[in-house]
Amino acid sequence: MGRFRFWLLRVHGGLLMVAGCLLAAVSTWGMLTGAGLMGFLAQHRLGHVGLIQAYLLVAVIGIVLWSGARRTDPRFYHRIGALAHLAILSAYAFHWDYFPQIAPQGAMLRNAVWLHLALCAVESWCGLSRAGIPPGGSSAARC
Repeated sequence: MGRFRFWLLRVHGGLLMVAGCLLAAVSTWGMLTGAGLMGFLAQHRLGHVGLIQAYLLVAVIGIVLWSGARRTDPRFYHRIGALAHLAILSAYAFHWDYFPQIAPQGAMLRNAVWLHLALCAVESWCGLSRAGIPPGGSSAARC
């Protein structure tokens, strides 16, 4: 279980760092040039204000998860990973009727929701289970 926890945090953290930085760059390019996937941000600069913050915070969460992988008790970091997925799922829930306008392929949206639900469940399980944690192995005591 310990190796699984380690690799889950490392892969999740690494993907978040890469995705956050790339999406921040793509959204900035779209805002500055009006070209590309996020070219619409040239006319909606306020959208870029929110997106750049969100994407850079995603990268920061990735750094936190990556760093937490080596802890004796990494459950806290798995909970952070689960909360990151819940944040995305809440956006889907609040704006479910808007997504077909920007992504008319309903299957893509459903797959994204299922992916985030599954990853949230795995991170939650790792965050709540004591399996593989040595007795008294709390990282909070060493912080």
